[in-house]
Amino acid sequence: MTGDGADRTPGTAIDPPEWFRSAAAVSNPEIYERFERDWPDCWARAGDLLDWEREYETAFRGGDTPPFEWFPGGELNAS
Repeated sequence: MTGDGADRTPGTAIDPPEWFRSAAAVSNPEIYERFERDWPDCWARAGDLLDWEREYETAFRGGDTPPFEWFPGGELNAS
């Protein structure tokens, strides 16, 4: 096991530890449900809240297995 998730079976969920869940900023369960139903569109809407140096092409590019790309083509001035 490398710790980077590359050895995970596609389609398996990774449950976060309790300390992480209890510190999560999202308190509205409807937000979780919306992301479960339509996560690519939700991430695109979240990405649209940022000021991009160069606009991204799509929120997510990939299939069921790596490689995955988040906001390909986009560039942020963030650190």
